Amino acid sequence: MARDTVAYFAGMHAFYDGATIGKAVLGLAVRAADGSPVRLGRAIGRATATFLLWIVVVGGLVDMLVGAADGRRQWLHDKIAGTDACRSCTGRGTRGRRSAP
Repeated sequence: MARDTVAYFAGMHAFYDGATIGKAVLGLAVRAADGSPVRLGRAIGRATATFLLWIVVVGGLVDMLVGAADGRRQWLHDKIAGTDACRSCTGRGTRGRRSAP
């Protein structure tokens, strides 16, 4: 189960314009901290950090609190992986999104 979960999120973030199906519906995407697309290694790191934090309830709460306290709303697993989730990311141009300010 853990392997499948990490593989799904890492694969979608690395190969599907930085978005899972749910993120795509909401117009969200994951990018590297510099705004570039997430590569597979970083996507695996992000998915693994998320899974490990959320498997422990306290870790999941810390993950959320860090995101709530951060001015950019960057969660702990994004800080660990050097990524950021954004509403208006530029991907392959398939959704007409533009870069967030």
